[in-house]
Amino acid sequence: MTFPDFLVALRKAGCEVKIAKQYSIKPPDSKKFFRLDTLGEDYSHSAIIERLSGRRIVAKHEISDGSAARKTDEYAASQKCPNLLFDIQAKIAEGAGAGYVQWIRIFNIQIAARTLIFLKENGIDSYDELCEKSAASSSEFHSRLARIKEIEARQQDISELQKQIGNYVKNRDVYAKYKASGWSQDFYEVHASEIILHRAAKKYFNELGLKKLPSINQLKQEWAALDSERRKLYSGYKAAKQKSVTLGTAKTNADVMLFGSRTPKQKHQDRDTR
Repeated sequence: MTFPDFLVALRKAGCEVKIAKQYSIKPPDSKKFFRLDTLGEDYSHSAIIERLSGRRIVAKHEISDGSAARKTDEYAASQKCPNLLFDIQAKIAEGAGAGYVQWIRIFNIQIAARTLIFLKENGIDSYDELCEKSAASSSEFHSRLARIKEIEARQQDISELQKQIGNYVKNRDVYAKYKASGWSQDFYEVHASEIILHRAAKKYFNELGLKKLPSINQLKQEWAALDSERRKLYSGYKAAKQKSVTLGTAKTNADVMLFGSRTPKQKHQDRDTR
């Protein structure tokens, strides 16, 4: 990881980064920017580069503030979920320094242990069970997401249809008078906007193949029912996404721990060609 990688990681985590004489960030839950070096000497530009390269080791600080301790506990709890293992060979090929490679090895051991603890705590006793649960959680999340998108698309269609029905009904009398005038150009010039809206609405209905227009009340009821379903789906959306990501990460780590850099499918292919 280089310093630009670090800045990219901050942005992916939801932080805003401001680059001037000093680097400043605004975390997702903050209303203002603060300079990194105000956190201490270990957070200056040069210190962060040294830490990323493994040339600078920072000891954990004592925590005396109660709120800080709670935040640390929350962070520790979140770390029960496994992170992805580093590909050490890839990092060596990129020219990572010996200190950084050693840090990666230690990090990978910690993540491997955390992955095993996660599997045990979640009652996952076999690789096949992990694969099944990972696939199921991914399927459940993507099904939920697909239905949410489907609902939102239909709600947009309903809103547009309501708008066009309104334009059609509102300008129907004017259009009838225009027709009765024998399509008078003088009448058109006075009522052009109403006539255009009425024609556009009729064209819209024809493109949808509507033989009979639904009532506004029917459309409102359908929109409300869809919105109720959408809210229920969204209530479990984040949890479903987190579960899918966490199990997927554990599955990827298990693949690396059991099969190395080659996937189980590649291992089987190797055996079949022998």
